[in-house]
Amino acid sequence: MKKYHILVLAFGLLAIVACKDEEIDPAALTGKSVTYSLFTGAQDWGYQGEATFAERNDGNTLLTIELTGPSGTTQFPAHLHYGAYSLEADMAAMLTPVDAATGKSETLLKQLANGDEISYAELINFDGHIKVHLGDGDNKSVILVYGNIGSNPATANAANIANCASW
Repeated sequence: MKKYHILVLAFGLLAIVACKDEEIDPAALTGKSVTYSLFTGAQDWGYQGEATFAERNDGNTLLTIELTGPSGTTQFPAHLHYGAYSLEADMAAMLTPVDAATGKSETLLKQLANGDEISYAELINFDGHIKVHLGDGDNKSVILVYGNIGSNPATANAANIANCASW
């Protein structure tokens, strides 16, 4: 009889442990994402790519930029700007530079440069655009890729790319 009670107790404990709710990792992705095209800016460089906004469980956004084109050893500055790419617009957020060797950049985006918090839901409707530059200083005006995001149309017209108002 004692063995029977121990066996029932063991199965009961096993059931309790097995039914314990799994903890949700706040950094894990929810599966929701939106991808925007990044169009060739400076024809001499031949880059193009995509920017993917992926929602995390904590409501923040993992922004991944992936470029195709020549590889190298430098870092290309990347920015999220207000408004459409055809407007001279202030920077909304500094993004992680794109590694020329891999063509990739990942940024955890949870607030704008002005300190305002921004969620995934707000970003996918954001009035903005992304630009990736050749570099700082004299190379700041060389825009490798650009693309509207959120509420702006996904069109390409390199002749209408405006310079960055702030950076």
